[in-house]
Amino acid sequence: MMDWLESWVDPTVVAWLVGASVVMIVLGLVALPWVLVRLPTHLLVGPPHRVTPRHPALTIVRNIAGGVVLLAGVLMLVLPGQGVLTILAGLLLMDFPGKNRLVQKLVGRPTVFRAVNALRRRVGAPPLLPPTEDSAGAEDGDSGTRAPPNGDGDR
Repeated sequence: MMDWLESWVDPTVVAWLVGASVVMIVLGLVALPWVLVRLPTHLLVGPPHRVTPRHPALTIVRNIAGGVVLLAGVLMLVLPGQGVLTILAGLLLMDFPGKNRLVQKLVGRPTVFRAVNALRRRVGAPPLLPPTEDSAGAEDGDSGTRAPPNGDGDR
């Protein structure tokens, strides 16, 4: 039976896939908590946040790193690892139009929201606040009302 498998799949390809899986699991165990714990607790409250412009070189480096992590997450959908959370971490590193709206939709999904908060709880970080109704359909440039992180909305 192994002869049939070896004739159909090159052992070198299998070795590379196993090695890539191990690297992605280690990367996911280290980088994923680091990125998700640094999310602001009010990420899902109100319309998406505007990001201040960064130096172009920093943007390029972040986009390349985010693309690598995103690709690793996509591969983890079929290989061992935390695929969806790693895709989320890659998206968080990248800068592109509509990113904040996409991140709110992904993190606002109940299973992802619970997983992120469970990870934050394990390292002692405060949980994310649950999404609000006005954050669901908001666009990046909307001037919707958003409650401040401290809860003082009526000043």
